[in-house]
Amino acid sequence: MTAMTLRISDADHAVLRAKAEAEGVSMQHLLHRALEAYLHRDRVIQIARQVMIDDAEAIKILGT
Repeated sequence: MTAMTLRISDADHAVLRAKAEAEGVSMQHLLHRALEAYLHRDRVIQIARQVMIDDAEAIKILGT
């Protein structure tokens, strides 16, 4: 696992701290989950776009 320094505003830090405390997790854990969700969402979007390209004709037929 690689370490990383993240610089955020004081306001964002306060919100992050409050959210982590409310969920009973560390700020690091909360950010890690958020990053994983973002990367997963991005991958799903890429796959969906490729399916739309690869299967454009079938999608067109099914849509009519």
